[in-house]
Amino acid sequence: MQHKEEILNQLHAICAKDEQATRCHHNYFTQEVNEDCRRKMVEWSFTVVDSFNLSRESVWRAIDILDRFLSSGKGSSVKARENKQSFQLASTVCLYMAVKVHEDVEMTIGFLVKLCRSYYTASEFISMEHDILFALRWSICQTTPLDFARQCLLLQLDCFDPETIDCILENTQKQMDLATSDVYFASYKQSSVGIACLGAALVESDVNSAEQEEFWSQLSSMLNFDFASKEVREVERHMLSGSTICKPKRQSQLVLSKTTSQKSCNEQTSPVSILSCV
Repeated sequence: MQHKEEILNQLHAICAKDEQATRCHHNYFTQEVNEDCRRKMVEWSFTVVDSFNLSRESVWRAIDILDRFLSSGKGSSVKARENKQSFQLASTVCLYMAVKVHEDVEMTIGFLVKLCRSYYTASEFISMEHDILFALRWSICQTTPLDFARQCLLLQLDCFDPETIDCILENTQKQMDLATSDVYFASYKQSSVGIACLGAALVESDVNSAEQEEFWSQLSSMLNFDFASKEVREVERHMLSGSTICKPKRQSQLVLSKTTSQKSCNEQTSPVSILSCV
């Protein structure tokens, strides 16, 4: 088990990275590529990761890369905002990049070609990946709201029993799944979204008010962090408004640390197709 000082250092590092991160603006849509197109690609991405038993957290990572790329105004991002086929290509490559970096799987360009049933060529995938990397200056390894929530819970393991912690983590993941489909959250810090998801998860996990208050009080004291900041409140209000969509199709298997088992996507036949998504 990690030492509390190490966890605190990780949380401070997440917050520092959050302050420096480039946020996307959620008004990058056009008449051709709108918010519904983005939502459909999120749903498709969840279908892919569920089909191959990958982490749903990879979808958040993928969409974060996509939003920042489309907001950058660099390279082919302009075309991707104006053309649905280019938007689909960029979305698929972002998922590929997220899985390649963060999952213990082997996913190849050849697999992407099969996944999309040869609608795009290998050279198109490679070209788009290079374009995204250069547009974002290779900054694709961002933290997620679940990263922040997970570390907060690790820091406060003595507050809840193991079963309750598992339940809170599962419900935090569900909240993040819902938030992934709503571009509103893309312009906020990962930590702010993580706090809002964790707060909703505590309620859903039937943690009583006194325990919640004690949890946040201790966490705030240890981190010297304002958990009731204006930004956090804005995220919470939007989350409570019910505007988030795309309910998860299954409950993810969650662990506090990443497994090291090796899996392969390439030996399976793709059960999904991208062609009818947008």
